[in-house]
Amino acid sequence: MSAIDNIIEQIESQARSEREAFEKKELARLDEVYQQKFNLLAQDKERQLKKQAQMLDKKYKQLHNRQEVEARQTILNEKQRYLEHLFVQAAEEMAAWSPEQMQDFAQQALASLDLNHEVQFISGEYSKKAYSADFIAKLNAQLPFSLQLADKIINKQAGFIIDDGGVQYNFIFENLIKDIQTTMSFDLAKQLFD
Repeated sequence: MSAIDNIIEQIESQARSEREAFEKKELARLDEVYQQKFNLLAQDKERQLKKQAQMLDKKYKQLHNRQEVEARQTILNEKQRYLEHLFVQAAEEMAAWSPEQMQDFAQQALASLDLNHEVQFISGEYSKKAYSADFIAKLNAQLPFSLQLADKIINKQAGFIIDDGGVQYNFIFENLIKDIQTTMSFDLAKQLFD
């Protein structure tokens, strides 16, 4: 071989070595870039999955909490309806009292009033038979104040009202039950449902 062929051979060998080194270096760089992008995509995918899992967990907890609140509200509504029914039933039972029971109630209620003059006794429609003129006369003999039986009645009600010149003492059974309901509902609910 001639010197020129040797030089060409060396140049080609060197070029081959440089090309192989360049290819090797470029492949390593591309592989590194690919690996970085792959890692970023994997991390992003993991973040997305984690975020979706957190959102699903949050939605589940919200749904669970909403269902618990709705269940508690339903139970509370049922208890409230039951209590309401008890109070309505109590008013109905009082309205269905015998005349003697209504008279006993009136005697006890009127004995608690601190009056010493004449007042109007206004009967409820459903109590009119129990609170007759004879019964009022009997009460007048026992009480420190005088009852005047009013001609007017309270329609569709049981019980009575004492009218002391515009100041009224309300013994209408339904109203008494409503007063009890207002003041004692919480305590009664606690006793019944706890």
